Amino acid sequence: MDVLSLNGYYELRDSYIARNLYLYVFEISAPRSFGEAWAQGQLKALLPDLRKPSKKIDPEYSGQYDFFLDGIRIEVKASRATDANMDAPLYVKALASDSRKPFWMNFQQVKPGCCDVFVWVAVWRDVIRYWVLLFARKSKRTLTILTDSIVATSEKVNFMSSRKTYEISQSTKSVPTNSKKQSAPRTIVR
Repeated sequence: MDVLSLNGYYELRDSYIARNLYLYVFEISAPRSFGEAWAQGQLKALLPDLRKPSKKIDPEYSGQYDFFLDGIRIEVKASRATDANMDAPLYVKALASDSRKPFWMNFQQVKPGCCDVFVWVAVWRDVIRYWVLLFARKSKRTLTILTDSIVATSEKVNFMSSRKTYEISQSTKSVPTNSKKQSAPRTIVR
């Protein structure tokens, strides 16, 4: 009979914890508890200077965004990566960041007109990714999105940045100005 040594147990336990560091987040069943309580709490723990908005801080505030920081309106959206082909509780279909399975991640009620910055929090079993999208309008017809992506694992934090400018056309869709593909009826001014 094979016996697991104490050191073997610690290695097995540490490996499991590293693979499932954020599995507990998938056990939060109520959407508001996950988005408002956990995700906003997670962000507030990382950035303690974030303030909950109010009419006193922003006279035009009516519940349309989640945080206020130095005049910047911040909306937080969060979701969890789950197996798209499985019908089971969230914690059962939770995926690791290196999974090759198709996954479902749902960010609801995204309204860029209501805030200056979006923080998208995406949770896998082993990784939390934060995308920070800054909306900078040059005019009514141009929207620049500056994206900062932060990936947090049990071992390290990575930071990436990109910038895309969108021209708003007569069409109901937007196309990146650096895109080479454009459909015929759309008029995009660069």
